[in-house]
Amino acid sequence: MLEKLRTASASSSAADAPFDEKTVAAACASLRKPKSAVGPDGISGRFLKHAGPTVIACITLLLNYSWQHGVVPRQWREANIIPLFKESQTDRADPNNYRPISLTSVLCKLCERIILARLWKLAGDRISRRQFGFRRGHSTLDGLLFLDHHVRLMRMNAVKTNNWLSVCFLDISKAFDRAWHAGLLQKLADIGVTGNAWRWCRAFLSDRRLRTTQDGLNSDWFSFNAGVPQGSVLSPFLFLVFINDLQDAVNHREPSDRIQTGRAIASLYADDLALIPLSFGKTGDAEVQEALEQLGAWADKWRVTFNVSKSKVLCFTSRRNVPSVRVFLNGDQLQQVLTFDYLGLRWQENGKWDEHFEKVALSATRVAGFITSLLHATGPPASVIRQLCHALIRTKILYGMPVWQPSSDVQWQRLDSILAEPMRRCLGLPKSTHIKSLLVEMNTLWTKRQFDVLAVATCSRALSQPRQHQSHTVVQSQLDWRWPFEQRQPIPHVARRAATELKAPSALDRKQPSMPPQKQLVNNALALQRVEWRKSGHGRSLYHLMPIGPRTPSYLFKDPRPAAIVRARLRFDRSHLAESRRRRGVQLDSIICARCNLADNLGHFLNDCQRNARARKEAFREAELAGLPTAQPHFGLWTLGYVESMPNARANIALAISAKFLLASRAIRKL
Repeated sequence: MLEKLRTASASSSAADAPFDEKTVAAACASLRKPKSAVGPDGISGRFLKHAGPTVIACITLLLNYSWQHGVVPRQWREANIIPLFKESQTDRADPNNYRPISLTSVLCKLCERIILARLWKLAGDRISRRQFGFRRGHSTLDGLLFLDHHVRLMRMNAVKTNNWLSVCFLDISKAFDRAWHAGLLQKLADIGVTGNAWRWCRAFLSDRRLRTTQDGLNSDWFSFNAGVPQGSVLSPFLFLVFINDLQDAVNHREPSDRIQTGRAIASLYADDLALIPLSFGKTGDAEVQEALEQLGAWADKWRVTFNVSKSKVLCFTSRRNVPSVRVFLNGDQLQQVLTFDYLGLRWQENGKWDEHFEKVALSATRVAGFITSLLHATGPPASVIRQLCHALIRTKILYGMPVWQPSSDVQWQRLDSILAEPMRRCLGLPKSTHIKSLLVEMNTLWTKRQFDVLAVATCSRALSQPRQHQSHTVVQSQLDWRWPFEQRQPIPHVARRAATELKAPSALDRKQPSMPPQKQLVNNALALQRVEWRKSGHGRSLYHLMPIGPRTPSYLFKDPRPAAIVRARLRFDRSHLAESRRRRGVQLDSIICARCNLADNLGHFLNDCQRNARARKEAFREAELAGLPTAQPHFGLWTLGYVESMPNARANIALAISAKFLLASRAIRKL
């Protein structure tokens, strides 16, 4: 090892050239968080963001000296640790109940970002293609697609052989905090990082120290000689290098005869490791066991510790009786489980998603309850609640789709109900309100339609990646499958059907996929959803009130909440008018208005009822002054919120006048 380190230090590389001021200026201008907390040197991001030519020249001089001489200033290797108490804990005296936040030099992070670009050019193509974390063009979705692909292969194979697939999920103890520096430097040299880049990384890792800071008080400095620095821009890349040869350890080859002695795949997202055999049944179990033995030797060599108590094995199978899988890591048997949370999804032994659905439904329901608790008598407006539902509830539901999906229409409807619940309560609508009609009114995609959009976007993105990208390989392979089951069709099959419906057939072109803009795809889905909704026969009272095209009704943005409640109840035929109540199954002796001796329906309320005659007369007077039509059906249309054909200024006046009329009427009679 020492010889390799000496060679790496003495050699040169193609990345040894100094940096120019243009590169430094671009890095300063692109700082994303100039207001972030400062490190031990006290230099702020705002200062660097607005740095002038003189400052840029000084930073360039400092960076080039550091780069060419392989030295890093002391303050760049220091960190202030801010302890944040974990909300889930109760004991503030226990140090383990605090989450450490590391604040390092902003200037150093700027230089790291510049150097990182060179490191990726030097060695980026040597990072394992099954490492899906901390890499451009990769995400957790790629790791999920990869594992789902192998589970589907097992299901296809099980039709004939009734085999199973045993996947080990391994946990590395303190993975980022215990990375061995000498081993990391050797691995940097092994993948081609030499010369100035290697020497700078060595200096960056050497003699680092930290201190705890709280309420203006500082502890003594503590030195550490292992782990990649927390809060550093360079740390994710360094960790990927440190763990990069794990796949080679799993598929071990003897240097003498080049014979491969392992047949398993290590799928990684940073330090989250899934060990997948290439075979099924007992043969696959043997491959996993052999791979675990190789991993044990690799861990001993590089001073890595696996946490056996947190490492599990999950047996994917279609059998009713799940096979017992006995595999060992460093002499300790891995526990076999029925479910396991990997990359945010709860995987089940039978390949279904019922457990994950319940997990998502519970989490989304809690968020929906939180959003609902924000409601009060006068607000927030419906448009704000809609945005919160999209940002907080829908993102929870959609994470991991299209890899996971509900297994029945009942589950799809439940997700729609959870998403719509805060919006329903905001508009004061009863539980009998048709949920899909409400989502159409709010210009929000049903979850099933959103799933189709995600399937098309995911497959198109995968096909647009280079051929060596794992997701590209997975989608290309599944497009040729003949799936033997009716349920849980492969994602590319769903995407192919959805792309045709959404008028984006070229999105799945194998040679040159052409994906329309995301907004256009969503608008096409909204238009298709509205057509399907009209055909269903639900929400007939809304048909003539809906805006043309996929737009959110203006009253949801302009009305205060009390006015929006009255308007929404009238639009959805969920008001307290007698005829509306009878249609909903309420037993009434009569639907005749006691004051007017006419049927108490919407037309009577808007045009004839004497109880709100004064409010109607005042609305007519203001409408005539504003040049708004008061004859029927115009008055009824803009009173119910249909103002899409008006210019914006007149539409706002119409909504204000009609809101005043509705609130005055509500003060007289129950609506």
